[in-house]
Amino acid sequence: MKRSLPPCYGPIQGFNLRNDHRRLAIYILLLTYFCYASYHASRKPLSIVKTVLHSNTNRHPETSGFSSEGWKPFDSDNWSQLLGGLEYIYLFVYACSMILSGFLAERVDLRYFLSIGMFLSGISTFAFGLASYFEIHYYSYFVFIQVFSGLVQASGWPAVVTLVGNWWGKSRRGLIMGLWNSHTSLGNIIGSIVAGYYVETNWGASFYLPGFIMMFGALVVFLTVIEHPNMVTSNSVGSDMTLSRITELRNISESNALRERSDKDDLKPLLLTTDITRPINFIEAILLPNVFTYSLLLFFAKLVSYTFLYWLPNYLTNVEHVSAEQAAKLSVLFDVGGIIGGVLIGWFSDSQSNKQSLNEDENTLRRRAVACFVMLACAAPLLLAYRLMPNANSLMSLFILTCCGASINGPYALVTTAVSADLGTQSALQGRARALATITAIIDGMGSLGAAFGPLLTGLLVPYGWSAVFAMLITSDLLAMLMSMWIVVNSRRHYHQNHRIHYRVESTTNLI
Repeated sequence: MKRSLPPCYGPIQGFNLRNDHRRLAIYILLLTYFCYASYHASRKPLSIVKTVLHSNTNRHPETSGFSSEGWKPFDSDNWSQLLGGLEYIYLFVYACSMILSGFLAERVDLRYFLSIGMFLSGISTFAFGLASYFEIHYYSYFVFIQVFSGLVQASGWPAVVTLVGNWWGKSRRGLIMGLWNSHTSLGNIIGSIVAGYYVETNWGASFYLPGFIMMFGALVVFLTVIEHPNMVTSNSVGSDMTLSRITELRNISESNALRERSDKDDLKPLLLTTDITRPINFIEAILLPNVFTYSLLLFFAKLVSYTFLYWLPNYLTNVEHVSAEQAAKLSVLFDVGGIIGGVLIGWFSDSQSNKQSLNEDENTLRRRAVACFVMLACAAPLLLAYRLMPNANSLMSLFILTCCGASINGPYALVTTAVSADLGTQSALQGRARALATITAIIDGMGSLGAAFGPLLTGLLVPYGWSAVFAMLITSDLLAMLMSMWIVVNSRRHYHQNHRIHYRVESTTNLI
C-alpha cells in the first residue's frame, strides 16, 4: 500500500524550518508515547471499578452512591470468575489479534492503521461506561465490548514500535526505549487516578475520559504522523525529489550492479535475489534466533504484571480492607516502580561491556537477558515479602510494592521494546527491512497470552485464598527467570564456539 504524507505536513515543515530529522524523530517519539499511554489509560478502569461491581459488605452505600450489593450480574457468589472471565476474553482476543495486527502493520499505511485503531478503541472504552448510564446488566453486553476492545486495541503496539524503530537507530536503544516505555506505567497511573476519582460515585464515568483521550489521539495521529524518514522531502539535494525516490533509484542502480557481478560467484545470486522489501512471514520470524525464547520469557513476565494490573486494587480492598478510592491510589505505586525499573534495566543492559564481539547482535541480546535475569531473581522474594506484609499502608509495604513494580515491569518493558527492536533488526534477517512489526507482534502476542492466563487463573484461585495466587505469581516469575538464564547460557556457548572457529581460521591464515 502506498504511504502518504499527513494533512498537516505543511505546518510541520513550517515548524521544522531546517527540515531537521532529529526534531521529527523526537516528535514521533513523544507522539507515540502519548498514544500508548492513552491505550493503557483506557485499560486500567476495569481493574478499579471491579471493586464496586461485586458485592462488598465493606462498602458504605451513603458514600458509594449505590448499595453494597454490587452491580448485576457481578453481585453473585461467582463474581471473581465472571470478572476474571471478562479480563481473559479481552486479553485472549488481544493476543490472537496481535499476530494479525503485526501482519497488517507491515503492509498498510501506519497513519491510517493507528488512527483507526485508536478511534475504535476510544469508542469501545466509552461503551463500557455506558452500561452504568443505561442500566445495562447483561453479561453478554460486557463480553461483546471486551471482544471488540481486544480486536481494536491490538492495533497499538506493533504500530508504535514500528514508528519508533523507523525513526530511531540502535544507539543506546535500551535506555531510550526504557524511558519511552514508561508510557505503559504513566497510562496506568492516569487511568487509576481518573477511575479512582469516580469509582465511589459513578463508576461509568471512569471510562468516559480515557475514551475521549483515545479519540482525540486518533485525530492527532491522522493529521500529523509521518511513517518513515524517507517520506520527508530533503532540501539538501537541491531538487524536488523525495528521499524515498532517491532511495528507489539507488536501489535500482545497486541491483543492476549486483546482477552484473552475479556470474562471478555461484553463491551470490542466492543472497542477492532475496527481496529485502518483502515483509517477513510468521514461520520465518518465529525461527529467528532467540525470538521464541524471549516470547516465552515475556509470557511468564507479563502474566505476573497483568495479574497485578487487574487484581491489585481488588486485593487491597478485600484483604487489606481499604476503600476503592484508596486502593486505586496505592496501586499507582506499582506503576511508579515500573517506570523506575524500565529505565534502570534499559540503562543497565546498555552499559554492559561494549567490546567488539564476533556477533554483535548476539552479544547485545545476551546483555539484555542478563539484565532480565537479575531483576526477575529479585522479584520472587519481593512478591513473598509483600504477601507477608501485615499492613498495606505501612512505609515498608509501600516500598516493597514499588520494588515489585520495578523488578516485574522492568524485564517486561525491556523485552517488549529494546529486545523486540533488536530481534527485528538483527543480522540474521540479511537486510530484510520489513520485519519489525511482525516480530514485535509475535513477542507481545505470546506475552499477551500470559497476560490473559494470569487474571483468569487468579479469578479461579481467589476462592482458595490469596496465598495460592501469590504462589502462582512467584512460580511464573521463576519460570521467566529460567528463560532468561537459558538465553544467557546458550548465547555464551555460541560465543565460545564461534571464538574457537575464529581462532583456528586466524591461525591457519597466519601459517599460510
